[in-house]
Amino acid sequence: MQVAPDLAKERLKASFSAPALRDVICGRRPEVTERFKSLFDGPEFDSTDDAFLSYAELFKAQLSRAAAAVHIIRANPKLMATHQAQKVQMADLFDTGSMGSKSTPPSPSPPCKTAAHCADAPPHPSRPTP
Repeated sequence: MQVAPDLAKERLKASFSAPALRDVICGRRPEVTERFKSLFDGPEFDSTDDAFLSYAELFKAQLSRAAAAVHIIRANPKLMATHQAQKVQMADLFDTGSMGSKSTPPSPSPPCKTAAHCADAPPHPSRPTP
């Protein structure tokens, strides 16, 4: 994955290693990633032309990569165990695109701004009563 030139310059100014900090924070180890990276060298994981694909084509390509990754994981119990232990992420092994983004669960709806019409309604179980 390429980094924007201005970001690369800023990273060079840092007094610490950004990848090392990421590994400390995320608990990832590069040697673990390198052990499995060769499994994802196939043509189905080539993302060099993704910028030229339509939205639908890109979605299909990313979905195909995710499906191929699932097959690889199921065929490799050591990789599966390492991934489940969160020691290696799929985004470290191949370009997951939007398939690799973690979505957060929806937050509870905000409290009613005009609560007058809700006065007789029972309280929502996830909200404290005033």
